[in-house]
Amino acid sequence: MNEKEIQNLIHQTKKLVLSTIQKYIHKETISYIDDIVQDVYLRLIVSLQNGQFKNKSKITTYLYKIAKNETLRYNEKVLKENQKMESIKEIWQNTNKLFYKDNNQTRILKEQIVSKSKYLNSTQKEILTLYLKGYKLKEIAKILNLQEGTVKSNLFRIKNKIKKNET
Repeated sequence: MNEKEIQNLIHQTKKLVLSTIQKYIHKETISYIDDIVQDVYLRLIVSLQNGQFKNKSKITTYLYKIAKNETLRYNEKVLKENQKMESIKEIWQNTNKLFYKDNNQTRILKEQIVSKSKYLNSTQKEILTLYLKGYKLKEIAKILNLQEGTVKSNLFRIKNKIKKNET
């Protein structure tokens, strides 16, 4: 099949493909319509070149089946991706609840870490306190009027001091 024949085929069957996709697509998959259309025609062209279409039915019937199957395949793919994202989101929320929520236990633990850090200077204690409260390096640097690299190197030193002085 040459390029002009392919363009004619696409022009003649575009409405059929789009209406088939519309019939079977889930609302979560709508953003993938362009990808589905492209995959439908790619599969059609490859199957025509490989001689998989045997002229037992009309080309439009064959194309309808490809469009339907591609749409269903994308629906399933998007559903699986959404399920993965939901489980990741749930894990992330649970992690946040456990580790970043300033509940009584974590607050006491953080206070103990800072208070036992007698071997840290005042700047390092401030950095550690803010770090344990969940601030990012950039935020800590801004609050303490330090360079981000200074905060990062101090955190490295703090962690080493804590490791050395653990009992």
